[in-house]
Amino acid sequence: MRFAGCVKVTGVVLAALMAAGCGGTAGEVAPQGDKKPAQARTSSPSASSVKTDGRVLEDFRFATAGGERFVVVEQPEWRPRGRAVDALSLGPTVPGVVELHRVVERLEQRGWERDGEATVDEGSYLTSGDWLLIVGVGPVPDESMEQAGANKGVVMLSASGGGNSR
Repeated sequence: MRFAGCVKVTGVVLAALMAAGCGGTAGEVAPQGDKKPAQARTSSPSASSVKTDGRVLEDFRFATAGGERFVVVEQPEWRPRGRAVDALSLGPTVPGVVELHRVVERLEQRGWERDGEATVDEGSYLTSGDWLLIVGVGPVPDESMEQAGANKGVVMLSASGGGNSR
């Protein structure tokens, strides 16, 4: 069942890369070195146990520090679920288990709790309040290489839930 989640995350990444061309039309695109709010740079858990979409994105930015580009993925119309936050971080190398564990550890510093082992094949599942997060790593798909530029790898983050907190 977990594999199905990774397939959905990969589909979101492909849609984001193809639609946005990594140029900003699919949401916010920024090199990781850009200025970020102070909250996004700290490792402390979110002050409230209820995370807003903005807090989830701050956690994603913190967890993927070091990637070349950070892309916030707009929700496609075909996606039938309620609250969702998706992002990806592109980098010059293909991330593996070490990078996956680093991202998971940084999310744990922000109050996310891991559910099971983090593997490259299945990704990692985490929760925070009523949010469920899937994190995956891998190469940029061949069909998206042109849009990704010199970037060869991607960290994908897809969260759903969040109740009614925006």
